Amino acid sequence: IKRYISSNSFFKDSLSPINPDNSMPEIIRKMCEVSIKTGIGPMAGIAGAIAEEIGKELLHYTDEVIVENGGDIFIKTEKDRIIGIYTENEKFKNFAIKIKSKNTPLGICSSSSYIGHSLSFGKAELTTVISKDTVLADSLATLIGNKVTDKNDLDIVMNEVSSYNIIGAFAIKDDRIAILGEIEFVEVG
Repeated sequence: IKRYISSNSFFKDSLSPINPDNSMPEIIRKMCEVSIKTGIGPMAGIAGAIAEEIGKELLHYTDEVIVENGGDIFIKTEKDRIIGIYTENEKFKNFAIKIKSKNTPLGICSSSSYIGHSLSFGKAELTTVISKDTVLADSLATLIGNKVTDKNDLDIVMNEVSSYNIIGAFAIKDDRIAILGEIEFVEVG
């Protein structure tokens, strides 16, 4: 990825989709393909892409793997797992999600306007997307985060992403949470 960016600087800074071509390395091409689907720049999926690539490579040597990359996870597990969610919002502070082993491998990717170093144009406290495609999950978490500016946006944005092939998603803003798809929450702490 670094080598590609060094000779194609537009890729790193593009906030718009970039058309994939056969000269691109596979990981770059996949990020571009997802960017076309989501309508945002390909770097929105970079952490998910790296987690997934590393995870798939490790699966050649083991039956289980959890790769976490800055809030973006690729997981293949033989038993159900509890994945914590981090938000400074007191109302949702003790929530986690249950991942059923039968649904793995999959990606669990999160974005926040307040936590972390990622670029976000919205005001969502936390957005999380679960998908069989970790790059798509990462890009959609960014997309949702970009579009939520107040709690009244939550249902509208979730409706917009309902057409994507994902397992589920949720977004937190103020005292509200919007949930889409199959997500099982558990209380921890």
